[in-house]
Amino acid sequence: MERYNVHWTVFLNVVLRFYTINSNVPAITVVPEPPIHGQQFTLTCTTEMTEVTWYKFGQILNFNYSSEGENNCSIGTSEVWKGLKATKCDHIYNLTIVQVDYYRDNSSVFQCQAGTESCQYQLHVNVYPTFITDVPIDGNSFDITCFSTVAVSWYRKGIDQDCYFYIASSSPTNGCSVDKQHNYYEFNSCDSVNQTLTIKSVDFDRDNGSIWNCSFQEHYDSYTLKITTTPPTLYGSTKTDRTDNIGANVTFSVEYLDDRSLNVSWYHENRQLINSSRVTITESTEILVNASGIKTILTITSINITDQGNYTCQVCNQYGCSRETFQLLLAENVTPTVYEDQGTKRGLDDTVIIGVAVGATVLVIGLVVVIFFVTIRRRNSGQPFSTSDKERDTHNTGTGMREVPFNVG
Repeated sequence: MERYNVHWTVFLNVVLRFYTINSNVPAITVVPEPPIHGQQFTLTCTTEMTEVTWYKFGQILNFNYSSEGENNCSIGTSEVWKGLKATKCDHIYNLTIVQVDYYRDNSSVFQCQAGTESCQYQLHVNVYPTFITDVPIDGNSFDITCFSTVAVSWYRKGIDQDCYFYIASSSPTNGCSVDKQHNYYEFNSCDSVNQTLTIKSVDFDRDNGSIWNCSFQEHYDSYTLKITTTPPTLYGSTKTDRTDNIGANVTFSVEYLDDRSLNVSWYHENRQLINSSRVTITESTEILVNASGIKTILTITSINITDQGNYTCQVCNQYGCSRETFQLLLAENVTPTVYEDQGTKRGLDDTVIIGVAVGATVLVIGLVVVIFFVTIRRRNSGQPFSTSDKERDTHNTGTGMREVPFNVG
């Protein structure tokens, strides 16, 4: 009997030791399962130990704990691991990834160590359909990428359509296929998390404003194509040449697709125009080929001779600039004098009269000068001769007589 008691005691000690050891072995549970890209994810480590240490890829995760939580829980934060948060409540230890990132977290290994025991969990991140796109350009090929680790179906709805139409299907593991009637689409790749459908040649009338949808069960994402041309396409500009009278008001306008990222400016002979007392630049909303558009309007009031020349509207986006140039000519370079009775002919007669009056004035002044000099000459000829004058005149007569003054006595 004593022999049986010894064996029973040994058995109980083994069971007790096994329970004690395993109660200290940590175990990890996770929520949700599997982790989803863009969402929060929590690993829970349970153990009887009073402290645990977390690792990622074998690198220790250090947290500074503070008793700010409820139910005697402590919250741990880290300046290094800002995307992670740790909590500990009695024997339950949580490690939370605030926002799972596929590229950062997929296949990463987290480890919970309690004393000499540890357990680990490897993340396999799911990505539900999310579009990653650039700016489509009219006439170019364009890639639409559905970021997903699961098989997705592609749908499209045109701007004038009421429902979606099936286009294609793709899967990172099972390949991809495009519906035969949509031969202007093809897959660039579908064997990775980036499942890319290519529009062979973007067509503005067909594709602008179309809505795309890639979906998996109740998970989906939508994307609307807003096509950018390079350079911007200009529509409905006014005629390129204008001939107007001095004093008239002149308007030029250009229409372009509604894209608030565009830079629009007006120039006169390469000098940029701004709003002033006679120059105004305004905008209005238009409808262009099933899309909203903008009309930019340049107005010049009371034009004068200095307003002649070339006016250019420049519309630029990140791909380049488009320009529309207008020429303004004046019907007459000089404004004629106009009278109610005789019109422009009276202005020309006045010019002739003024010319005649100026000529007469010059003639009168000339006659006055001549009369003045004649009068002076006649006054000089009536004075008596001096002795020297008489001698000079005798020589001039040519008679040989010479009068010489002498003294008497």
